[in-house]
Amino acid sequence: MLSCSYSHRKRPCSTAAATADWAALPPDILFTVFLKLGQHDIFCGADSVCTSWRRIALGEPALWRHVDMTKVLLCSMRRLAIILQKNMNRSAGQCESFSGGIRCDQSMLTYVVQRAPSLKSLCLLDYRHRINVVGAIKKLPLLECLKVAFFEPACFEKTFQSVCEACPRLKKLSLRHICLPWAYRNKENIEIHGGPLKYPIPVMHELRSLRLIFYGFTEKKLVAIIDSCPVLEYLHIAPCISDEKVQELQARYARLKIVSAHY
Repeated sequence: MLSCSYSHRKRPCSTAAATADWAALPPDILFTVFLKLGQHDIFCGADSVCTSWRRIALGEPALWRHVDMTKVLLCSMRRLAIILQKNMNRSAGQCESFSGGIRCDQSMLTYVVQRAPSLKSLCLLDYRHRINVVGAIKKLPLLECLKVAFFEPACFEKTFQSVCEACPRLKKLSLRHICLPWAYRNKENIEIHGGPLKYPIPVMHELRSLRLIFYGFTEKKLVAIIDSCPVLEYLHIAPCISDEKVQELQARYARLKIVSAHY
């Protein structure tokens, strides 16, 4: 009678695996690993593993060309400011893109502008702090993409004009007023009068994409805006004019894709 016996003992690890030295990974491989990790994981753990890992985290500005603070949530404002400052310092002036979360305040934005004079993309969600966006972007001559969502209750046309005047080289622009859905329902504080723009915008020679969410622009004012953007290819508006008016605009500007969303 044959009998079989099985050993439940674990197989010994190979010598190579047992003696693997993760700290000795080549810098180019570590750099690739860090890119996969993301900035928050690098800052909150990976840069503390060992000396070689920290050297990559601190000495590779390319890791910090795109700083995203929207994923940093569970910390105090003081801690948030420290993280932002260290991230921007690590970029060594090479940061090209910055996204600020709902707690990004004026002091944080000022620090970003100071440390990233070559910024090309800026995304701000001004949910809790009123910040001087126009004053900041005036100091960013290379800015190409701007996305702002804020509560500012001032004149919509003036805000739009000020942004365009501050950054005439923009290629993508998205402006959204957070507080306006209820205002549209109540018909309060909205400029829906006809006629030309009260605050004409400058000619935007490079603007190709424009999103205006909860802006009270009529058809005539939209026509004035489109005429000031000779290479505009995409226009997203919501909600300001009827579907019929959108179709008329689409027929008038064949080069332009117009999206009208209803919120």
